[in-house]
Amino acid sequence: MFKAKYLKDGELLLKGVRRFINYRRDILPPGKLAGIEDLVRQFQSALEAKDEKKLTALAKDLTKACEGAGPDYRSSAVAENIEVFFVAIAIALGIRAYIAQPFKIPTGSMQPTLNGIIAQSSMEPEPNPIVNLIEWVRLGRSWVNVVAKEDDEIVGVKTYTVLKFFTRTRLIGKKHSYDIPGPESRVLEDFGINQWLRRQPYFDSGRTTVAVAPTIIKKGQILARGFIDSGDQVIVDKFSYHFCPPRRGEVFVFTTKNIRGIHLDDPRMGSIHYIKRLVGLPGDRIDVKEPELWINNQKATEFGIKRVMSVENGYRGYQEQGRWAHWDLRAREYMAMGDNSYNSYDSRGWGPVPEPNLVGRALMVYWPFNSHWGVIR
Repeated sequence: MFKAKYLKDGELLLKGVRRFINYRRDILPPGKLAGIEDLVRQFQSALEAKDEKKLTALAKDLTKACEGAGPDYRSSAVAENIEVFFVAIAIALGIRAYIAQPFKIPTGSMQPTLNGIIAQSSMEPEPNPIVNLIEWVRLGRSWVNVVAKEDDEIVGVKTYTVLKFFTRTRLIGKKHSYDIPGPESRVLEDFGINQWLRRQPYFDSGRTTVAVAPTIIKKGQILARGFIDSGDQVIVDKFSYHFCPPRRGEVFVFTTKNIRGIHLDDPRMGSIHYIKRLVGLPGDRIDVKEPELWINNQKATEFGIKRVMSVENGYRGYQEQGRWAHWDLRAREYMAMGDNSYNSYDSRGWGPVPEPNLVGRALMVYWPFNSHWGVIR
């Protein structure tokens, strides 16, 4: 009724060896392959005869033959685990490319629907490590306390990313450099660094580097103190647009490639992603009648747009911007506007979004676990 353990072990070994042969048949030397296959036949016969003594001896010979057949063979499960690991990576990359992808909200153009990176100068002491960890998980909050190590001169500012996702700003001194979490615009402005830093911006082959006139700092001088709340981390559905057309009123992500107005303003801005609310579909006529948005001569009825027009709970309504108060969209053109209309650089300034630029619908905020966590509306 119950199979003996040595028989179960023998069947598992035989299965593993056959898998090894199938995976490596084309690279195994013919002589070694023939020897392993002969041992397999002997092992199979001993297994059918339930000859425990012979199975034990053959198991050692079979294992040794496989180990000597190629330098990449492992008798343990390590090799299989490595294969599974790479298969998982391939699946994850496929999901990211075609189904869903994480994005980070960098600016405040979608507030209060979505938070961008927010920096706050504060003289309050940094909380203890436990509270610090809780705030990081719940709010994405990082505390900053950067103090000059000695008398120095700041001669440059550089923006870089860690793991291609976390943006940091580096104050470059002649003696020391000081790293602060967050993009340059937030770090320099919100921590008051711009007040004493004499900047001379320039573009260096697309790199976000800024030269400054040498600025003297003193030992013990506070360069930045307070905290930075990470922008909302969003999962974008890249799959549904292949089957369902975009819907007016949803939050969507698109690339800036070939949007001429953006490229003219800053040559570095090509090929990056923006996130806005889709307020106009091909053929729509869009009118801004502050604080309302009218679509095809009627006040908008979509939930997200109505919430912005309500001028409640932090929303300020829509503002006229640019040369016109209305826009007529052509075929395969979409209009994008930020919910923070008074502080959003969008289609009012640089025109419609071409259909090939659409990436996907913003599905949910997966981190941090603040009031925005969950489905985006």
